[in-house]
Parts: sequence; structure tokens; C-alpha cells
Amino acid sequence: VQLEAMSYGIPIINTMLNNGVNYLAPNNIAVTCQIKKIDQLSDSINNLIKDKEKYNKLSLNSLNRSYLFVADKMRKEHYKIYNEIIED
Repeated sequence: VQLEAMSYGIPIINTMLNNGVNYLAPNNIAVTCQIKKIDQLSDSINNLIKDKEKYNKLSLNSLNRSYLFVADKMRKEHYKIYNEIIED
């Protein structure tokens, strides 16, 4: 879901899950909230609505980062890793 949002240039609000999600959308793209902190989540949403400059900055960063995960680019990176393993 985060990657799809990034491809549309939508800023992300997520939680710290320690499962790779936060690698996909680091702090310059996402607002990360603590788990089960509804007030923090609500505040983050309202802050993005009110702060157009922050929204636009996160939006642009989000769109730019989405290009790292384009299928062709990821395929090339995987082949590169596989080739390094085979050569060793």
C-alpha cells in the first residue's frame, strides 16, 4: 500500500513495525507514529492537512523514491546480486 501511495506522490503515515515497512518509507517520505497511539496518528494527519509545505515536500520525496522500486530496476538489482553470488 505504501509503495502504491508513493507512486502517486502521496505522503505516508505509518507505524514503527520493525518489519521493513520503515525502510520502504523513511522519515523524509513518511510520518511514523508509535503503535496504538491514536492521538499521534490523528495529529499527524491533521498536521499534514494544515502544513501544505510539508505535505508537498513529503509528496515529492515519495514520488522520487517510488522510482527505486520500479520492476525493471528491481529485476536488474536482483540479477546483480545473483551474479555476485555465482561469481563467489
